[in-house]
Amino acid sequence: MRTKENRLAEPDLRRRAMGALRAAAIGLSLLAFAGIALPLPTRARTVVVLIDASDSIGKAGIEASRAAALSLIRALEPRDRAAAMSFAGGTSTIAAPMEIARAAAMLESADLAAPRPEATDVSAALAAAERLAEEGPGQARVCLFSDGRANEGGEAEARGAARVATDAVPAGAARLGIAAEGLSTPSLAHAGERLSMTWSLRSDEARRIEYRVLVDGALAFRGSAALEPGRNEIPLALDAGPAGRHSVIAQLVSQGGSAEPGEIRSGAYLDVEGEAEVLVASGSGGASPIARALEAQGSRVAAGGPESLPADPAGFSRLAAVVLDDMPALSLTEAQQSSLQDYVAGGGGLLVVGGESSLGRGEYYATPLEDMLPVSTDSRRRLLFTRAKLLFVIDHSGSMSEAVGPLTKQQAAMRGVAAAISELAPMDEVGIIGFDSSPTWVLPFTPAGQKAKIIEALSHLGDGGGTDLSAAIDETIRGFGAPGPTKRHAIILTDGLTPDADFDGLAARLGAAGASASTIAIGDEVNEELLKGLAERCGGSYYRASAELIPSIIDKETVKMTRELIQEGRIETRVSAAGPIVEGLDRGAGLPALGGYLLTEPKPLATVSLQAKGPDSESWDPLLASWRYGNGRVAVFASDSGRRWLAAWSGTEPYNLLWSQSLRSVERASPTGSLKATASTSGGGIRVVVEAIGPDRRSLSSLRLAGRARGEGGSATAFDFRETAPGRYEGFAPLGDEGLASIEVIDPVSGASASTWAWRAPGGESSATGPDLAALSLIASSRGGSLLSPSGLEPAKVRTSWTKLRLALPCLVLALLSFVAELFLRSTMAGQLGRARSALAAWWSGQRALAEASRAARPWLEQTRASSDAEDRRFMEMQRRLAMHVSRRYTEKEKADD
Repeated sequence: MRTKENRLAEPDLRRRAMGALRAAAIGLSLLAFAGIALPLPTRARTVVVLIDASDSIGKAGIEASRAAALSLIRALEPRDRAAAMSFAGGTSTIAAPMEIARAAAMLESADLAAPRPEATDVSAALAAAERLAEEGPGQARVCLFSDGRANEGGEAEARGAARVATDAVPAGAARLGIAAEGLSTPSLAHAGERLSMTWSLRSDEARRIEYRVLVDGALAFRGSAALEPGRNEIPLALDAGPAGRHSVIAQLVSQGGSAEPGEIRSGAYLDVEGEAEVLVASGSGGASPIARALEAQGSRVAAGGPESLPADPAGFSRLAAVVLDDMPALSLTEAQQSSLQDYVAGGGGLLVVGGESSLGRGEYYATPLEDMLPVSTDSRRRLLFTRAKLLFVIDHSGSMSEAVGPLTKQQAAMRGVAAAISELAPMDEVGIIGFDSSPTWVLPFTPAGQKAKIIEALSHLGDGGGTDLSAAIDETIRGFGAPGPTKRHAIILTDGLTPDADFDGLAARLGAAGASASTIAIGDEVNEELLKGLAERCGGSYYRASAELIPSIIDKETVKMTRELIQEGRIETRVSAAGPIVEGLDRGAGLPALGGYLLTEPKPLATVSLQAKGPDSESWDPLLASWRYGNGRVAVFASDSGRRWLAAWSGTEPYNLLWSQSLRSVERASPTGSLKATASTSGGGIRVVVEAIGPDRRSLSSLRLAGRARGEGGSATAFDFRETAPGRYEGFAPLGDEGLASIEVIDPVSGASASTWAWRAPGGESSATGPDLAALSLIASSRGGSLLSPSGLEPAKVRTSWTKLRLALPCLVLALLSFVAELFLRSTMAGQLGRARSALAAWWSGQRALAEASRAARPWLEQTRASSDAEDRRFMEMQRRLAMHVSRRYTEKEKADD
């Protein structure tokens, strides 16, 4: 039963309901016009096949691309969608994203033609394919079937993160069955050098070819080579010639009599500078094998030891590069290291070669040398032993009680031991022997985890009398016991003021026990000859240190003992990054055997060109790494120069190539210059990248660089640069001429300049060259895809992605319903619904009365209609009779007239 309160509350409820409905209608309308979409997880994908239909592909190549694309589409899942496009100078859409079967049927029956087949614009085609792929559901992907030889448009490779992943599939084939892929030359050479270059050719079958090499248009030499199916690298040897820029062209002369001379060719510019000097500094004594190898190849070499490295930056002015062969950091003064650092940052080159006293073994950690290197020599994270025994043999004789600065010798030694404990693993063992005229075990071997016990034992070291180092070493040998699987090392802290003894025999016995020993000489008065010789014979290191340096020296010794830095045995090697620095090293039978190397870790931004792996290692370590440091370059070779680990390489072609190419990759091109330019072909022109770094190793930003490209045919074009990152500038020169192109870059403000070059393969739409695999690989990798083989194409693995469920139409329908409901409530509140009901009832009553009157009049109407029909029949009968009468009278008159 409705109460008074309920009747009073109903209007308020209706008003609130109307307000809610109106707000809902307005909100839903706004959402609809904003194009709202609901993200939903999906494993569907949309694949767009983009087929190159330009003249360079040929009909057979286009049909092969169609067949490969159909196999790819039919391998998709039923939930996926597929689309197809063809392109040349323009694009043509064959099928928008649709069901797999429909898309395959449309592609199979389509005429694969595209606008302007005499041109190829890969950049515009990829942009159109990306837009088409984004129209479909789920993960979008483009599969490009092309030869990659664009002669129109801009850069095809992506800048930054690509919106749609793109795979590339080579299309077309070389008309002659052989294609030139490029000529690699050194980035820099010096007059009189003998250079090694490589010409890359791809052949569809085994054949023998003849070729010639032209330098500055003149014949340099002829040669022949046997090609295997696939990619081939033909080694070329050439004298550098005089200083200047020289053009080098390698061209095919005969291919079984079927090829025209020069139709297949590659070219490069060779920049030759005057004779430069290289300093090879050896830290292990004697002449470095690297110096002899470089001299044999025509380089001017200055060889020496640590003292040959200048301590003044001016002393580096004549040098093109510096080589440190097995050089310990402690052999160089701070002034030498600082000057070397300034030299490299200013544009010089540095090659660091490993050895038993280099890199981590040479204490590079936390030095200017370490800062310059592309690798980290700190081995603290490279634990290779599960347990170690470290024995501290501390002299507490009367002479050790003398003060050295604020501490006595003995106190300095005790502080060093306490600081070293933190470097040990908990299961490592620490022992302490104190000695004067006789040795005493202050602490038997104790797990390093018991730090309090170890530190407490140090306090038991008291002042003693005389010094007998030989008795302490003898007790050390007994303490280590028989050889075992643990790493054993002794650190002897003493001034060495001890009676003579058979220290050679003691060192031999210590080595037979599987242990090593290092010596630390403390104080102003020490027996340096004894302690240094003892450390060398015991396989350790000798240090002469002041009291404040003892803790850091002991820390370094502890790290060296618990973390092995050398990998020896059966070493595997591999080329990990192709480039001029490793060009031709693995040619033929591959890299020679390697006996060992030093463990390092690559730094970010370093390029690791060679990798090595030890017999018990599962990961690959850097063997040859390089990077840019300021305006200069630094390379590190983690094995030695040939004295031990690299002995199998000596006298081989890879050995000479290794040092000549490593040195050439770091040596400076000129004494000054802050701009470094590189160029590569892209789309219908040349892409130029410039790095600008000042002498202080800071990136030079906000420069207004200008570029000019000149083709082999004489055409030239100017272009501008944009800064894409601090100190990095990119420009695009739309130069269409084929052949060699020279590029000059200048900073008009400072006058700094740089030059580079690029080779544009025969353009147009010629099928003689076949697909450009390098260009296709760059397009795919820059867009998050891969370079695929046309045979056996399979869709990429599906990953969960997000698709958009568009809600504009449902929102509009709901808004309309909300509006109607709001009108209904408003009408009921105003009483309009009752009045409408009364009006409808009155209208309905009138209609019923009209129907009743109609039924009542029906008999009269039927009678009237019957009477009317009878009258009509009588009237028609009278007309008939009158017509017959008239006709009869007319006939009688005619007869009378006749």
